[in-house]
Amino acid sequence: MRDYAKIRTSLWRSQKFRAIRESDTARLLYFYLHTCPQVNSVGCLSLPLGYVVADTGWSVQASRKAMESLLEAGLIGWNEAEELVRIVDFIHHDPPTNEKHAEALNKVAFGLPNCLEKLHVIHDLMAQRHQSRKADLEAEADRLLKGYTEPIETPYPNPNPIPDPTDSSLRSESVSIDDEFEIWYEGWPHKVGRAVAVKAFRTARKKTDLETLIAGRDRYIGQKPPDRPWCNPATWFNQERWLDQEAPAPQAQGDTSAVMTALADIKRAVVSDDDQTTTPTTDFPDIPGFLDRRH
Repeated sequence: MRDYAKIRTSLWRSQKFRAIRESDTARLLYFYLHTCPQVNSVGCLSLPLGYVVADTGWSVQASRKAMESLLEAGLIGWNEAEELVRIVDFIHHDPPTNEKHAEALNKVAFGLPNCLEKLHVIHDLMAQRHQSRKADLEAEADRLLKGYTEPIETPYPNPNPIPDPTDSSLRSESVSIDDEFEIWYEGWPHKVGRAVAVKAFRTARKKTDLETLIAGRDRYIGQKPPDRPWCNPATWFNQERWLDQEAPAPQAQGDTSAVMTALADIKRAVVSDDDQTTTPTTDFPDIPGFLDRRH
């Protein structure tokens, strides 16, 4: 349980938050998710719907409708079967401040139930500056993407052990190609042409893996000049823009101060103290104002 919650003031101008302006219940639920006793350091909490009903006094129907409104607006992820709610961009707005802090968040993430929301959290942690366990997180993400057919031993004790895939009584959840698209699309700022983007994504996935597409997306976002329009996601996939590389910065021109000083010395040499111009022995370029010539 956390003693306090961090909520940015820019939330009130967020398009996602403004999209639910007609539902005060959904807005209140969003603040409840940040401040309820179940919230943790990665913003992905085990929250049965009954807890919401008990704490808010709403009906089950009203609680479910508010949760679905936040889900539709893209403010949360919700796996009702696992009773798991993920606050979107939670780690982005409240990142680890050092490696020890990041390691504590990793432990929480590895203890989450195996589902799509866990995969989102793993990817968010991989992008953090103080992350020292990136290789372990990448391995866990790969395992989740493969549907747990090749389980690995996590680097931290897990209170919820990974099910044995050979046990016929257990069924692990697999992440589909559409789920992968949702992971990629969530971080894309210019959300247009979703239907064609999904088709283009499926084609792109035949050429490369999800991690490469995510890295290319983030590289494109970071390098896009502010005066250039956003690329449509379908166009980005069709043009294989994940292969784009940043152009090298232009080299600065050399220092011309020494040349200018030498030219100034030459000019003083051809002008006498009595302001009478002498005839130079060398032909100088006809630069306006270069020599103070009298006729």
